[in-house]
Amino acid sequence: MDFAAEVAIGKKRTVRDSLRAALSRLSSPVTIHKNAEAVIIKPSIFDPDLAGNTSLEMLRSVVRVFSGVAPIRVVESDNPRRSARDAFAGIGAEVFEKDDIDLVNISSEELVAVPVEGSYFNEILVPEILLKNSFLVNLATAKYDPDKHTYTGCVKNLFGLIAEMEKRKYHEVLDKVLVDLLRVYKPQLNIVDLTEIVIGPRLQGAKHEVGGLVVGTSPLAVDAYCANLFGIDPNEVTYLRMAHELGIGEILPERIKVSGTNHQIEQLKEQCRIVVSSR
Repeated sequence: MDFAAEVAIGKKRTVRDSLRAALSRLSSPVTIHKNAEAVIIKPSIFDPDLAGNTSLEMLRSVVRVFSGVAPIRVVESDNPRRSARDAFAGIGAEVFEKDDIDLVNISSEELVAVPVEGSYFNEILVPEILLKNSFLVNLATAKYDPDKHTYTGCVKNLFGLIAEMEKRKYHEVLDKVLVDLLRVYKPQLNIVDLTEIVIGPRLQGAKHEVGGLVVGTSPLAVDAYCANLFGIDPNEVTYLRMAHELGIGEILPERIKVSGTNHQIEQLKEQCRIVVSSR
């Protein structure tokens, strides 16, 4: 059977080993163009005082993969709960600055209006740093809400690339906004960290340890696979369905190749089933 997309599983003793294993299993190796000006990493740091943020260990593992390839810049935006600087400090990312890795607050960057024939936007204000010849790593965490029967991961993490501080105004039209962001941002590598799954609202702080991670070049395919792990049909996730119907990416499970050892794939499925059945 011909597959339209691929995801790879890594589930080892350490985050670093899991990442290396997953990347090695992709049929097409992740490569960076020799003229790339930077590797840009977008972690998930909603509020370092709450559950569900990219861990320093996970971020360090990604940095190590790309160290020496091109200058590395870790980006985040301000939001009403915290500044980007506070977000970096909250997970301990300031340690990277001694290694000449830039921590960039994109809310303070020059913005360029990029036209888009979108579902919501006519144009999106894009930080200039993201318009340069760079390699974008979308480093997300997984959140599962059993009451709402929802999953969020890679695509939702792109919401943090909106440079405005006040983003809550977009929540009522979130599905359309996320689809439009997918039209503009094309992460070359997407990672969902499954070390700890946030269950339900962040403010409740409920977490469940699963371990491992999922990687792929398509944010839609990675999210579709992860949604399935929690018993959610990707077609029931509105923005995934909308993006798929627009031809932005693949979400049908039978069209997504899953690379990894059978044992690890089944182990990951079983641990996610435990998360679902425990609620």
